[in-house]
Amino acid sequence: MTNLAARLVGVVCLAAAGASTLLHRAIFVAAQSGPAQAAEFAAGLLSFVLASLGVLLLTNGARLFERPAPPAAKPVEVLPVSEPGAGMDESAACDSRYGVARLLSERAIQRASLPQSGSSRVRS
Repeated sequence: MTNLAARLVGVVCLAAAGASTLLHRAIFVAAQSGPAQAAEFAAGLLSFVLASLGVLLLTNGARLFERPAPPAAKPVEVLPVSEPGAGMDESAACDSRYGVARLLSERAIQRASLPQSGSSRVRS
C-alpha cells in the first residue's frame, strides 16, 4: 500500500466515522425514553473504531503497516575471569571488585588491631 493510498483510506474512515455518528444519533433519538440498545452501543463503538483508524492512517500513512527490522546483535567482548587475589600485588588492589574488597578488608583489620588513642578502654 502506498503512502497516498493509506492516507486516502484514512480520510474515508473519518468520513465513515462521521456517518456512523449520525446513525448513532438517530438511534439515540428514536429510543430516548427507553434504556440503551445494543444497536446504539454498536454504532458508538463503530464510530470510535473508524475515527481512531482514520486518524492513525491519516497521520502515519503506510508506515503504520511496516514491520521494523529486528535489531542487529552487537558483538560482546567477554573478559576472562581470574581467581580472586591470584597474582595481585598492592599496586593492583583497586583494579577489580576483588581487589577493592581485599583492600577494604585489610584496612578494616588494620584499624581494628590499632590501639584506640584517647579512649577510656584499657587493654590487658
